[in-house]
Amino acid sequence: NNTAIGSLTLVQNAGQDNTAVGRACLLSNISGYSNTGIGSGAFFLNTTGFSNTASGANSMVSNTTGVENTVIGAYSFSGTAATNSTVVVGYNSTAGTGTNSSIILGNNATGNGSNQLVVGSSTNYVGATGSATGFATTANTFVGGSALPALAKFLTIKINGTDYKIPLYNV
Repeated sequence: NNTAIGSLTLVQNAGQDNTAVGRACLLSNISGYSNTGIGSGAFFLNTTGFSNTASGANSMVSNTTGVENTVIGAYSFSGTAATNSTVVVGYNSTAGTGTNSSIILGNNATGNGSNQLVVGSSTNYVGATGSATGFATTANTFVGGSALPALAKFLTIKINGTDYKIPLYNV
């Protein structure tokens, strides 16, 4: 009950109900089942993970045992090995190993814990430069190109084509 389209696709497979479309998709799959991969290199290292869906070149490339994940975007979810029940949408976005039940949305977005909602890039910040000194412990007013510390995270919302950034920090 497997469907494989593309060279080196499902070549080691003993699992069932897998669908793989693209070169080397589900290449290392041994007993994983009910996986759907679309894109060259999708699920490249999956061995026993099951009930995953990945669409995009090299999506979920390093997932080996993760289950019940949904991933959309080229190179997304590339550095994780055992992540479960997580949704990742966006080019090159990912969830850290062991992340469970999280939703990560946006290009280059990263989730590093369970039960998270990440929207937008976690590597960007408001302002060109900055220092984290006193950021969370003193009252601050952030104005100008170098106002917000580099370690700060923000939520980006696009309204009518313009990005608006909302700083996020613990008080």
